[in-house]
Amino acid sequence: MGQVALSLNGRMYRLACEDGEEERLRALAACVKSKLTTLIDEFGQVGETRLMVMAALLLADDLLDSQPSLATLDDQGDDLTETDAPKGKK
Repeated sequence: MGQVALSLNGRMYRLACEDGEEERLRALAACVKSKLTTLIDEFGQVGETRLMVMAALLLADDLLDSQPSLATLDDQGDDLTETDAPKGKK
């Protein structure tokens, strides 16, 4: 089992992850840290819990905004697969 130490808003968090997933966890933490930095720059230190909730909501908003685009890309990929497949196969 892997472990990663992360610093968010001046606090250290030690998190477990599957072996080999350490870099992915660091990348995810970098996204959260970026949102936190933006919020701190805009609102100041308004409390750790409030900042974390605000960052989570901003990331969820980004995710919801991206879902229609992902669905469109998925549909386009399906269309390509159907036209490129040999006859009789999908």
